[in-house]
Amino acid sequence: MLTGVASIEADEWLQLLAHHPIFDGHGVRSGKNAHGLKVRERVALRGTDLFIATGSEVRWINLKACKDAFVRFESKRVGLRSADSSKSKSVGTNLEAVAAVPWFRLGCEALSFDIDRLVVNASGKLLVAVGLHQVAVLVLPATPGSAGRSTGGAFRAARLETVDEKQDNNGVWVDCRSMLLGTATAATPKGKSKASRRHSAGFGAGMSVTANWSARTRVVDVLWHSLSTTDSHLLVLQANGTVKLYDVSEDADTPEQTVSLFSAASAGGAGFAMSQAVSFCMGSSVSAGWSRATLYVLTNTGQLYSLCPVLPRRCILDLEWLEDLLETVEMDVREWQAEEYETSECIYTPPELVDARAAAKWLGQVLKLDSSKASERLYLTLPASLVQPAAAQGPYLFQPEPMPASAGDYDSDSSDASSNVGANVHAADCDPDDACSVQYMESTSGLGVGLVAIAYCDAH
Repeated sequence: MLTGVASIEADEWLQLLAHHPIFDGHGVRSGKNAHGLKVRERVALRGTDLFIATGSEVRWINLKACKDAFVRFESKRVGLRSADSSKSKSVGTNLEAVAAVPWFRLGCEALSFDIDRLVVNASGKLLVAVGLHQVAVLVLPATPGSAGRSTGGAFRAARLETVDEKQDNNGVWVDCRSMLLGTATAATPKGKSKASRRHSAGFGAGMSVTANWSARTRVVDVLWHSLSTTDSHLLVLQANGTVKLYDVSEDADTPEQTVSLFSAASAGGAGFAMSQAVSFCMGSSVSAGWSRATLYVLTNTGQLYSLCPVLPRRCILDLEWLEDLLETVEMDVREWQAEEYETSECIYTPPELVDARAAAKWLGQVLKLDSSKASERLYLTLPASLVQPAAAQGPYLFQPEPMPASAGDYDSDSSDASSNVGANVHAADCDPDDACSVQYMESTSGLGVGLVAIAYCDAH
């Protein structure tokens, strides 16, 4: 690379990218959406592909194309600049070069609601768009490779070296198959003329956006399950503590599993503030112990619950992981059996022994599904009796309790209280002392210990 180009600040092209026309529109530059939430998760990355939600629309641009446009111009400028060239003129031209990079609008029939969050699955083929009461899944267009297979899900047009300079850079409509979760009611396509966009004709097109989510079933979080064989299992958490697991490749209308975290009685009653679920997390596909199959759910009051095992019906499991778990729980059974005793009236069994025996039975049944054990990884289809998790555990006791941060550790400016609101919490429902987000973090100590971190809206 030329010396002059190398001296440019590494992130200068990113600063110029902020002025790209892809960011024009509903709530993107202002930093807040229609619900008053800060824009934090309304962008998603897939490699060098950047997806942005603006209103009810998803836009896409390739970051590598933006950087390449910047570098090409700088290389040309360094080679041709004269002694009286002004810096302001150079920066202005840089801006024009980056702003000219083409971008795309995803034509999705299922999107007619304001999008608060975007999440891409591990394979980069599916993108979930989350609204206040709706969840839509988009099948991202892919570049066909040999034998018609996908080579990574990028748009071929964005990687062309030549761009039609006569065409206004207002975004190009791209057909995108889509589906709305939780409804089977058909509806007429979203009204736009063919001159302005093309309608998608894939599965899920034309589905009604009037989904069966009530006010108490507001969507607060979503999560792609890391142990899905098809990378198509999506977990949806609702404010009333209901967790739904969808296999979007098979059925977007009916969840594969539905679990209620807490009953109406335990969620609060007359004279008490109603607890609401606000966030959830899981371990990764390589987490130690039960964490990779455990779902941790957080409420706004800071209570933490867990559900285990939470597995999709079609899942991929490591044989070594299953065998290690079985060895551990069998040791627990032997240890706790010493605490079991019989009286003339009953047999007392410690709760820990009950749990260990249930876990050993479940693991044994799962291992029997593939008796050959010819591979280190098992591709299983679990029967209904093995996919429903046990009753929710919790709330857990924190010792010591979370301590408020000192006044100097955070900005307590009440004029912008919503700036500290987590991405999963509706601004109108958030109190500064409310919990807003939970994350599972892998330990770097090498001991296989996982950490669950809880964030609060303001002072914890």
